[in-house]
Amino acid sequence: QIWVDPTYAGGPIEKVLVIGILREDARQRVFENTLVSQFEKTGVEAVASWTVIPADKETDEETVKAAVEGRGFDSVMVSQLISVDKRQEYVPGTTYVGSYWGSPHYGYGYYPYYSSTYSVVHEPGYTIENTVVSVETNLYDVQSEVLKWAAVSETLNPHQVNDAITGFGHVIIGDLIKQGLVQKK
Repeated sequence: QIWVDPTYAGGPIEKVLVIGILREDARQRVFENTLVSQFEKTGVEAVASWTVIPADKETDEETVKAAVEGRGFDSVMVSQLISVDKRQEYVPGTTYVGSYWGSPHYGYGYYPYYSSTYSVVHEPGYTIENTVVSVETNLYDVQSEVLKWAAVSETLNPHQVNDAITGFGHVIIGDLIKQGLVQKK
Protein backbone atom coordinates (compact mmCIF):
# COMPACT_ATOMS: atom_id res chain seq x y z
CA GLN A 1 0.00 0.00 0.00
CA ILE A 2 1.49 3.27 -1.12
CA TRP A 3 0.25 6.82 -0.86
CA VAL A 4 1.77 9.93 -2.43
CA ASP A 5 0.64 13.49 -1.71
CA PRO A 6 -0.75 14.63 -5.08
CA THR A 7 -0.23 18.28 -4.14
CA TYR A 8 3.45 17.94 -3.23
CA ALA A 9 5.36 20.36 -5.46
CA GLY A 10 8.82 20.07 -3.92
CA GLY A 11 11.72 18.47 -5.69
CA PRO A 12 13.43 15.16 -5.10
CA ILE A 13 15.07 14.29 -1.81
CA GLU A 14 18.58 15.67 -1.39
CA LYS A 15 19.24 14.95 2.30
CA VAL A 16 17.14 12.72 4.57
CA LEU A 17 17.18 11.77 8.23
CA VAL A 18 16.27 8.08 8.58
CA ILE A 19 14.47 7.12 11.79
CA GLY A 20 13.72 3.47 12.52
CA ILE A 21 11.44 2.79 15.45
CA LEU A 22 12.45 -0.59 16.83
CA ARG A 23 12.64 -1.77 20.42
CA GLU A 24 16.15 -3.15 20.13
CA ASP A 25 18.92 -0.61 19.61
CA ALA A 26 21.03 -3.04 17.57
CA ARG A 27 18.20 -3.75 15.11
CA GLN A 28 17.38 -0.06 14.87
CA ARG A 29 20.98 0.67 13.93
CA VAL A 30 21.05 -2.12 11.34
CA PHE A 31 17.74 -0.91 9.88
CA GLU A 32 18.82 2.73 9.70
CA ASN A 33 22.31 1.94 8.41
CA THR A 34 20.87 -0.29 5.68
CA LEU A 35 18.47 2.42 4.48
CA VAL A 36 21.22 5.06 4.67
CA SER A 37 23.43 2.87 2.50
CA GLN A 38 20.67 2.30 -0.03
CA PHE A 39 19.85 6.02 -0.20
CA GLU A 40 23.53 6.85 -0.69
CA LYS A 41 23.74 4.42 -3.64
CA THR A 42 21.21 6.67 -5.40
CA GLY A 43 23.18 9.83 -4.61
CA VAL A 44 20.92 11.00 -1.75
CA GLU A 45 22.72 12.08 1.41
CA ALA A 46 21.22 10.18 4.33
CA VAL A 47 21.90 10.15 8.08
CA ALA A 48 20.88 7.49 10.59
CA SER A 49 18.98 8.96 13.54
CA TRP A 50 21.03 7.02 16.07
CA THR A 51 24.00 9.19 15.13
CA VAL A 52 22.25 12.49 15.95
CA ILE A 53 19.51 11.68 18.47
CA PRO A 54 20.58 10.43 21.94
CA ALA A 55 18.94 7.08 22.77
CA ASP A 56 17.65 8.34 26.12
CA LYS A 57 15.82 11.25 24.45
CA GLU A 58 14.59 9.63 21.25
CA THR A 59 10.92 10.54 21.79
CA ASP A 60 11.52 14.04 23.14
CA GLU A 61 10.12 16.49 20.53
CA GLU A 62 12.70 19.19 21.21
CA THR A 63 15.59 16.76 20.80
CA VAL A 64 14.24 15.35 17.54
CA LYS A 65 13.54 18.81 16.08
CA ALA A 66 17.00 19.99 17.16
CA ALA A 67 18.52 17.00 15.34
CA VAL A 68 16.66 17.97 12.15
CA GLU A 69 17.02 21.75 12.19
CA GLY A 70 20.23 23.33 11.02
CA ARG A 71 21.59 20.16 9.41
CA GLY A 72 20.27 20.74 5.91
CA PHE A 73 17.67 17.94 5.87
CA ASP A 74 14.84 18.40 3.40
CA SER A 75 13.11 15.15 4.43
CA VAL A 76 12.62 12.90 7.43
CA MET A 77 11.73 9.24 6.98
CA VAL A 78 10.14 7.44 9.93
CA SER A 79 9.69 3.66 9.76
CA GLN A 80 8.16 1.40 12.35
CA LEU A 81 7.49 -2.30 12.64
CA ILE A 82 3.72 -2.61 12.84
CA SER A 83 3.25 -6.37 12.96
CA VAL A 84 4.71 -9.83 12.73
CA ASP A 85 1.83 -12.15 11.92
CA LYS A 86 1.50 -15.88 11.49
CA ARG A 87 -0.93 -16.64 8.68
CA GLN A 88 -2.31 -20.04 7.78
CA GLU A 89 -2.62 -20.86 4.10
CA TYR A 90 -4.42 -23.91 2.78
CA VAL A 91 -2.91 -25.55 -0.29
CA PRO A 92 -5.69 -27.58 -1.93
CA GLY A 93 -5.23 -31.19 -2.89
CA THR A 94 -4.64 -32.23 -6.47
CA THR A 95 -5.67 -35.29 -8.44
CA TYR A 96 -3.81 -36.33 -11.56
CA VAL A 97 -5.36 -38.73 -14.03
CA GLY A 98 -3.25 -39.81 -16.93
CA SER A 99 -0.56 -41.98 -18.31
CA TYR A 100 1.63 -44.09 -16.13
CA TRP A 101 4.81 -42.29 -15.06
CA GLY A 102 7.66 -43.45 -17.24
CA SER A 103 7.65 -45.03 -20.66
CA PRO A 104 4.35 -46.18 -22.16
CA HIS A 105 3.64 -49.89 -22.35
CA TYR A 106 3.22 -50.10 -26.11
CA GLY A 107 5.02 -53.37 -26.49
CA TYR A 108 3.31 -55.36 -23.70
CA GLY A 109 -0.23 -55.63 -24.95
CA TYR A 110 -3.31 -53.53 -24.87
CA TYR A 111 -4.38 -54.07 -21.28
CA PRO A 112 -1.22 -52.73 -19.52
CA TYR A 113 -1.36 -49.66 -21.71
CA TYR A 114 -5.11 -49.27 -21.17
CA SER A 115 -4.88 -49.64 -17.39
CA SER A 116 -1.91 -47.28 -17.10
CA THR A 117 -3.84 -44.48 -18.77
CA TYR A 118 -6.39 -44.67 -15.98
CA SER A 119 -3.89 -44.45 -13.15
CA VAL A 120 -4.90 -41.86 -10.59
CA VAL A 121 -2.56 -40.00 -8.29
CA HIS A 122 -4.05 -37.98 -5.46
CA GLU A 123 -2.05 -35.48 -3.40
CA PRO A 124 -4.00 -34.40 -0.32
CA GLY A 125 -4.31 -30.74 0.65
CA TYR A 126 -2.26 -29.31 3.48
CA THR A 127 -1.84 -26.17 5.54
CA ILE A 128 1.32 -24.08 5.72
CA GLU A 129 2.14 -21.31 8.15
CA ASN A 130 3.65 -18.10 6.80
CA THR A 131 5.29 -15.30 8.76
CA VAL A 132 4.42 -11.84 7.44
CA VAL A 133 6.41 -8.85 8.68
CA SER A 134 4.82 -5.42 8.07
CA VAL A 135 6.58 -2.06 8.27
CA GLU A 136 4.95 1.36 7.94
CA THR A 137 7.13 4.11 6.49
CA ASN A 138 6.29 7.81 6.29
CA LEU A 139 8.31 10.47 4.49
CA TYR A 140 7.88 14.07 5.65
CA ASP A 141 8.93 17.36 4.13
CA VAL A 142 11.05 19.19 6.74
CA GLN A 143 10.03 22.72 5.79
CA SER A 144 6.25 22.19 5.85
CA GLU A 145 6.23 19.07 8.09
CA VAL A 146 3.68 17.62 5.66
CA LEU A 147 3.53 13.92 4.86
CA LYS A 148 4.54 13.53 1.22
CA TRP A 149 4.78 9.73 0.86
CA ALA A 150 3.66 6.74 2.93
CA ALA A 151 3.79 2.98 2.51
CA VAL A 152 3.07 -0.24 4.32
CA SER A 153 5.51 -2.91 3.15
CA GLU A 154 5.25 -6.62 3.83
CA THR A 155 7.83 -9.35 3.63
CA LEU A 156 6.87 -13.03 3.54
CA ASN A 157 8.86 -15.59 5.52
CA PRO A 158 12.11 -13.67 5.98
CA HIS A 159 14.95 -16.05 6.78
CA GLN A 160 16.86 -13.49 8.80
CA VAL A 161 16.14 -10.02 10.14
CA ASN A 162 18.87 -8.50 7.98
CA ASP A 163 17.36 -10.06 4.84
CA ALA A 164 13.99 -8.53 5.69
CA ILE A 165 15.55 -5.12 6.34
CA THR A 166 17.42 -5.20 3.03
CA GLY A 167 14.24 -6.22 1.24
CA PHE A 168 12.26 -3.39 2.82
CA GLY A 169 14.98 -0.93 1.85
CA HIS A 170 14.91 -2.03 -1.78
CA VAL A 171 11.11 -1.72 -1.95
CA ILE A 172 11.09 1.69 -0.28
CA ILE A 173 13.89 3.19 -2.37
CA GLY A 174 12.47 1.61 -5.53
CA ASP A 175 9.11 3.24 -5.03
CA LEU A 176 10.63 6.61 -4.12
CA ILE A 177 12.51 6.46 -7.43
CA LYS A 178 9.32 5.47 -9.27
CA GLN A 179 7.43 8.39 -7.70
CA GLY A 180 10.20 10.86 -8.61
CA LEU A 181 11.04 11.59 -4.98
CA VAL A 182 14.54 10.13 -5.46
CA GLN A 183 16.56 10.67 -8.59
CA LYS A 184 19.53 8.41 -9.17
CA LYS A 185 22.71 10.34 -9.75
